[in-house]
Amino acid sequence: MNSINTFKWFVRLIIPFCFVVVLALLVSLRVNYLVVKSFIAVIADTIIYVLLAVIGWRVFIKKKVKELWLIPNVKQLFDLVVGASLVLTAISITQILSAFPVLTSLRQGDYSLSSLAIILLASYREEVFFRGYFLNDLILTLKSRLFSVIISGLVFGLIHPVSLSHHLFLSILGIILAYAAAETGSFWFSVGMHFSWNAFSGAAFSNSADWVFPNVLGIGIVGILVFIYIKLASKLFLRRQNVFSD
Repeated sequence: MNSINTFKWFVRLIIPFCFVVVLALLVSLRVNYLVVKSFIAVIADTIIYVLLAVIGWRVFIKKKVKELWLIPNVKQLFDLVVGASLVLTAISITQILSAFPVLTSLRQGDYSLSSLAIILLASYREEVFFRGYFLNDLILTLKSRLFSVIISGLVFGLIHPVSLSHHLFLSILGIILAYAAAETGSFWFSVGMHFSWNAFSGAAFSNSADWVFPNVLGIGIVGILVFIYIKLASKLFLRRQNVFSD
């Protein structure tokens, strides 16, 4: 690889990371300087995420916006439901293995329409950007699905302003979400997973004094179930859409 091609490759790789930095700064400014109700704040963040994803999709990936599938079709709604169901199943299995009262714990969550709408929007915005645009751009640049999945997952964990242990946990979650999106060819599958985890894991594990064990066990079971589902589905009906490139 000559020096010119090396420079082009470096620039091409650095572009999606620049978008991640811009995203983090914009969301941080919104959090720090806008005094708004939570639902309006989520909408504002969603607009930021989607706009950056669309810009990156059009300018750098050079595909039509409709190919990003911002609005799901019937097949993608099925992906969403399956992804959400797998995670809820994993959470229930985790509670059983951890000797937590499954139904009692889950009933403690806030499942009002407004709360679920906020969780769904929050899951959607991150999946549009990280699994819709960012993962795509990495795959096109690195020409490696495996490295792209790992890198996008690590960046997903790092962008969340929490403790180191949470960074590590969220990175694992990000890698699993990226793997699911890449293998199904639909970020709507990971939207369902992300929504279900955010909606139910907090209530399910709230009785645990140590958040690490149930959450790590839960996300491990999520990974196993997703892997099994994708391998079985690929034999029966799953065909990657043209969203992700090899």
